[in-house]
Amino acid sequence: RVSSVVCWFHAHGLQTLARLHESVGNTGAAHDYGREAARVADAAHRTFWDADADCYREYPLGTPDNPVAGQLTHALAVLYGNAPESAATRMLSHPDALEPE
Repeated sequence: RVSSVVCWFHAHGLQTLARLHESVGNTGAAHDYGREAARVADAAHRTFWDADADCYREYPLGTPDNPVAGQLTHALAVLYGNAPESAATRMLSHPDALEPE
């Protein structure tokens, strides 16, 4: 099964590759990796964001018995800059959003 936390790690890895290529002047690859990172992050948000609960789900929406993703997932989405600002604001408005589990 696809997991939300894996998607955030994947998007961050692509962002890192984009920065590395940019740092050595390989702007074409940097652009490609950056575009792919944005595509993965957008797909992850659309796949896992539960707007009714203001949180990400562990598995794609519609999966039976789909738990709320752990705090690591939410922290990575925010810290890596992949969660849209509106989603990050909504998540962080919950007092226990990033408290230790």
